[in-house]
Parts: sequence; structure tokens; C-alpha cells
Amino acid sequence: MIENPSHSDLLSKDGIIDLLEHSEVFDLTIFDETDSTNDVLKEMAKNGAPEWTAIIARRQNRGRGRLGRSFVSPEGGLYMSLLLRPELSAADSLFITTAAAVSVAEAIESMGVEKVGIKWVNDIYIDNKKVCGILTEGAADPTDGRLSYAVLGIGVNVITPDDAFPDQLKNKAGSIFGSDAPHDTLCSLTAAILNRLYCRCSSPDKTDHLSEYRRRSVIVGKNVALKINGNELRAKALNINDDLSLLVKTDDGNVTSVLSGDVTVTDF
Repeated sequence: MIENPSHSDLLSKDGIIDLLEHSEVFDLTIFDETDSTNDVLKEMAKNGAPEWTAIIARRQNRGRGRLGRSFVSPEGGLYMSLLLRPELSAADSLFITTAAAVSVAEAIESMGVEKVGIKWVNDIYIDNKKVCGILTEGAADPTDGRLSYAVLGIGVNVITPDDAFPDQLKNKAGSIFGSDAPHDTLCSLTAAILNRLYCRCSSPDKTDHLSEYRRRSVIVGKNVALKINGNELRAKALNINDDLSLLVKTDDGNVTSVLSGDVTVTDF
């Protein structure tokens, strides 16, 4: 763990804490670089780390997304994992991801950015490009199926120039500000996300963010391609159900709900 003074104007523990509304509940650690903030925090969770422990890295060299994909994590991004110990069943853990998606979208807009959308189930989009991915991992108590802990991983491309992305991602990945942003952007965005997460994840109503989640959807009403267990399904996205499944109408006219899968919009 290193606090590098040369980066203190971009991301610093004190700079974040000064902007937190409940700084007393958070335990923050900043790394210059780590393999994966989720992996670090999962080990800490297993060893009894308290809720609201957060690990933040300036770079990751083994960042991960959904479905085992790698998550490119160059300097200039926000790579954060937050430990939660919610009163939720493992089956309801997806509500953590969707609450985080709304919180991140709102936090980005608080920085003066407009029209921040959410692609079911966990990606944040601006101008048809992905700027953030969210990955929730956890462990359940085998006796009752309730979560022992959840590690919420958030990776945001914040001050990331286009040439930081590999060729295969340049048309898909974007960043909030490119290379032109205020010097305190990373601290401000981190605090804005944590403030919203504390409010939402402390609420006894796990569904109170769903209307906003639906409102921000970039796929509802669009034609999509769904990959489920290696098979591709063409459909129109109709709605997001209360259980967070995606309601779709397939090309053959059947209306069905999809609980998981990889979705691509075919008519942005």
C-alpha cells in the first residue's frame, strides 16, 4: 500500500473523507496498484472486516467484470470495492448491483454530466459507450441462505484518454471526462458514490431505487441480442420486472422473462 504524493491531487484518502457525509462509518484504504480490489476485500471480509470497509486502487492489473471477463483498469479511473453485510438473501443480492448502478449514475450527473444511462444489469453508459462496470460478489450462510457479506466492485473510466483502451474496446468503452477534468474529480466522484451507497444500502426497502433504475434503462424499448448459456436470442426489451429479470418479446412473438445473460442493443 502506497500513498504516492505525485497523485495526491487526483485521489487521496483525506480528500475523499472531507467530502463524505458519514465519514465515521467508512474505513478507506488506497492502493497505487493491486490485482483486483474485489479479491483484496473478499479476503478481508473472510477475516472479519467490518461493513463499509472500502478498498480503492489507482490501477488494477487483474480487474474483473461479469462472466469472468477482464476489466481494463488504467490510471485515471476509479476502481473501488465496498464491503456490505446486508440483511438479504443470496437470491436478492442483485438488488445491491442495481442500487449501485443508480447511485453511480446519479453521482456522475452530480459532476455536471448529462444523460447517464444503465444497461441491464450492471453497466453505466454515456453517449452509447460503457464508462462503468459493476460486479457484486459474496458468500452466503449455508444454514439459511442469507448473505454473510457482499463485496461491491465498481470500476469507472473517469479521466481516461481514448488511447488508454485496447483497439478492440475503442468503439465500446468511453470515459466520463477523457483527459480534461478538474483536479479533484476522482475524490469528488468517489465521495458522491459512497454517500449515495450509504443512503441506499442502509434503507430497509431494497426496491426503492427500481423506478429510477427503469427510467435510466438504455435497452427498454430497443431490439436486443441476448446470449444465454451460449445461445443467442433476438428480442425486443419490454420492461424490467420487480425481481430484476428482463421482460422481452422474442422474434417469434413469445413474451418471456430472462433472469441472466449478456445483452447487446442492436439499434442504439
